[in-house]
Amino acid sequence: MRLRLGLTFYSVFYAPYYVALNRGLFAREGLDLEVVTLGNGELVMDGLTGGTLDAGIGGIMRSLVGYDRGMTSVPIHVARINDRDGFFLLGRDPSFDWSDLIGHRLLLFSEAPTPWYVLRAFLIDRGLDPDGVQVIAGLPADQAAAAFRRGEADFLETPAHVAEELLRDGAAVLLRSMAEEAGALPYSSYCVRPEFLATEPAVVAALIRAHIAALAWLRTADGAGIWEVIRPSFPDGDPEVLARAVDRYHRLGVWSSDATLPRSSYDRLAGMLRQGGLITRVAPYELVCRDDLTRQALGLAG
Repeated sequence: MRLRLGLTFYSVFYAPYYVALNRGLFAREGLDLEVVTLGNGELVMDGLTGGTLDAGIGGIMRSLVGYDRGMTSVPIHVARINDRDGFFLLGRDPSFDWSDLIGHRLLLFSEAPTPWYVLRAFLIDRGLDPDGVQVIAGLPADQAAAAFRRGEADFLETPAHVAEELLRDGAAVLLRSMAEEAGALPYSSYCVRPEFLATEPAVVAALIRAHIAALAWLRTADGAGIWEVIRPSFPDGDPEVLARAVDRYHRLGVWSSDATLPRSSYDRLAGMLRQGGLITRVAPYELVCRDDLTRQALGLAG
């Protein structure tokens, strides 16, 4: 069964995908994957809406933004991958309070907007005005990290592998893990074209089963064991940095326990993105999520 799959990032944040790949779980389900890593969630969305991709890995945010911009048909999310925000706030002084962001320079990375808009909502909830932060945006994660090293900002929001490299080199201190601060969120998931789901439901079901099996294995493993399984997919990365990133993600619980996408978690993420200012209206849950498919694969009622 052929499946054209688009990944937003080449990242250990998506460890469940790499576990399924390297443990042969996709192959066991009869899936023949054609995978492209596009480096930007908008490109995954373009591939899905344009019909060059059947499925993607990325944020529910993309479908929410599409609906907010007037799309009546958006990619449908079927199985949760990341259960928490996987990004980190770094600085130079370990003595930190959230109000310290106001009036100071914060570097963001350009590949995805969700981390910043979740942080905006988080600040608003604490009575702080995120527009008071001097945001420096538009740089890819590696370039943003280089700018931070050069002293061009006071704070940096970044993924784990970048954070681990800066921490190892003594170039930054870890101030906050947003996985802990923001709590459980359906951060990213598998999504499919509505037309593909309608015509190839067996392929989508096989994808969901492979993912559920990967999560089941992850629940039995520690960070070191997860890294050893996914390591072949990262031959060019710094193994020390990536192993630390995997272990940190594992300890923070960023990989979901059962792959479901319940309405309550969807509403919380969508509410934060609206509060943060990314969207002005929330798409109906039924338009964006088909949790019944995952629950069916898990043998759950309802």
